[in-house]
Amino acid sequence: MLVSSLANSTPTVMEGNAPAWFSDSLAMLQSSEIPLGEGWAELVQLWVAFEEKEGFKERRKLLAKDRPECITDWVRRARSPTWRPVITNVGAFRKVFHAWWVSLQPKWRVSGKGAILTEDVEGVVEHHPKSSSAIHLFPPP
Repeated sequence: MLVSSLANSTPTVMEGNAPAWFSDSLAMLQSSEIPLGEGWAELVQLWVAFEEKEGFKERRKLLAKDRPECITDWVRRARSPTWRPVITNVGAFRKVFHAWWVSLQPKWRVSGKGAILTEDVEGVVEHHPKSSSAIHLFPPP
């Protein structure tokens, strides 16, 4: 059973047999001291619904190529839901993260100039059938 209040960003509650990796990830995504708003709560809700529908299948690990150092540091800390990186240059982090994010996309979603083609996506949750690691969540329009 899934319970969520998007209006006040109340955390999602799971009942059932969710695996530890999912429960830990959910705790991390909901652990911000700063309210992240209705859009974030809805995005987390969509991810929860997707994982429930897919039976919490484990997928391949995301590629390390172009991965931001803070994500590597988080992985080294056993994906701790309480660890927070120190990001001193948000603009530089954005560029590195974007390059990594682009590298994770299926080829059909990346333009010749390296931009992610979002206009070809109609749904809010997608699992690309040719890549077991390609899970993409989009806030609703």
